[in-house]
Amino acid sequence: MTGRTHDLAAATAVSLVVLRQPLPPIDAVTLVACAVATFAGGLAPDLDKPGSKLWRQVPAGGLLAWLVRPAFIGGHRNLSHSLLGAALFALGVQALLHAVPAGYIRVVPVWTCFVVAYLSHLVMDSLTEEGVPWFFPFGGRLGFPPLRPLRLKTGGWFEHLVVLPVLWGVLVYTWHAHLPEVMALLKALGASGR
Repeated sequence: MTGRTHDLAAATAVSLVVLRQPLPPIDAVTLVACAVATFAGGLAPDLDKPGSKLWRQVPAGGLLAWLVRPAFIGGHRNLSHSLLGAALFALGVQALLHAVPAGYIRVVPVWTCFVVAYLSHLVMDSLTEEGVPWFFPFGGRLGFPPLRPLRLKTGGWFEHLVVLPVLWGVLVYTWHAHLPEVMALLKALGASGR
């Protein structure tokens, strides 16, 4: 899938998970951190690819990508596209969040947004011709549907004309179905400007 599709899939998945839970009071800093975590989590599996969208958003991203590339065993769509990679990233983000001074942000919502967005990336890439190695380093790549010729071509017409509109529809429907929660989040964001 393209970066745009992963962004939208991450926002949709996080909305589906977060808005269906009772929302505790949340401050604007945590809300912004959740948005950043959603964006980063939705693109993080592609950090194994030097030209990925997330590297292009980071100053000196090309240099950083080159420096960390050896950590991504097997190249693109291997370790970072597996449950093991998801667990390692989740632990890394948890450690980073716990390094933030206590009381500055609420760690659990930010971490949850990152993990849900990360997993959405793996699910979406499972729909592509290449599939993903969910159980790396054991076994090969898995995809859905199981027959590779029935899977999507990354950046192809089906992704742009069907997948993206469906994701937009689910996102808008989710926000509409949970409008009071969405408004409470927006109110928290607006309250920070006072």
